[in-house]
Amino acid sequence: MDKHTHAYQGVTSNDDGHVHCYSGCTSEAANKPCHKHYIKGKTTCSDGHVHHYCIETGYDIPVPGGGHTHAIMGKVDCKDCHIHHIKGNVAPSRVCYDEYFKKLACKQKKQQEKAAEEAMEAQKKLQKQICKEAQEAEKAYKHALLEQEVAAERMYKEEMCPPVLPEALLFMPYMQHEDHEHHEHHKHHCKKDKCKIKKCKCH
Repeated sequence: MDKHTHAYQGVTSNDDGHVHCYSGCTSEAANKPCHKHYIKGKTTCSDGHVHHYCIETGYDIPVPGGGHTHAIMGKVDCKDCHIHHIKGNVAPSRVCYDEYFKKLACKQKKQQEKAAEEAMEAQKKLQKQICKEAQEAEKAYKHALLEQEVAAERMYKEEMCPPVLPEALLFMPYMQHEDHEHHEHHKHHCKKDKCKIKKCKCH
């Protein structure tokens, strides 16, 4: 950013029966509103001594016809048991802020455009994420429905076609009935020691 300075000169306040002159050039400052400068130097010799000063100016003040100035208000350092005051204005500068405001407006426009692009990109990303989550939810819902259908079909088959018991279990009551009849038949018609039927329960 471009910078500028101001020339200045003046006479100190009358203290201890004398005055001092001062002059110089301010420090640099950017060509933009609300800026300040510093004036730094030493006064002319008077009454056998000089004074040094370093004073910050006030903010920029517009002047008719364009440009601006700054107010100066401060004091020099103490010498010979006294001080002097400095008060006045720096010379007006021809620096105009039109170019600064143009650049600022251009910069702000670019920042707004960038922010709009970033917001749009974030919106697209969010929509994409929402779409992805919706697809995953739909997929999970279909999977749950399929599992329910499979479970319902399994239950229906089990009700219509109950499980077949093993053949040995089916005939077990009948076999027990035959053993009971055999036992009753030989209970009174055979002797223990002469019964030759191995499976007879008389033994």
